[in-house]
Amino acid sequence: MPRSEPRLRVLAIDDEPWFEDLLVRVLRRQADVTFVTSIDAAAPLVVAGAIDVIVCDLNLPGGGAPAVERLVARSHPDLVPRIVYITGGAYSSDLDAFSSRVSARLVAKPFAPAALTAAVAQAAGAPNPEAERA
Repeated sequence: MPRSEPRLRVLAIDDEPWFEDLLVRVLRRQADVTFVTSIDAAAPLVVAGAIDVIVCDLNLPGGGAPAVERLVARSHPDLVPRIVYITGGAYSSDLDAFSSRVSARLVAKPFAPAALTAAVAQAAGAPNPEAERA
């Protein structure tokens, strides 16, 4: 029996609890998803490690995506390039500047499922399951 590849472990951070179902449905073919609604809830998971990719809303209470990036940089700097940001728009000049800096890893809401799966696959360095089905 062929050995299966280990599944990606994705930490998703979004302050909209209803978004959990959408992210899990979109990513379930390629990843096991842990969903949290705050930076405080994400912190111990980030520090503990065992995360392959983070999917993070740009606008979050408590400092938004820049605060998440700082948290990740302190505990697991190698994970910083594996953060995929999702957003419906930047609502401050600081977030606008941040989104410009990370634009290669930014997925705009509303997004096509293939756009998110491709971004996660690229961040993980894994094959894109959407491309494999095409």
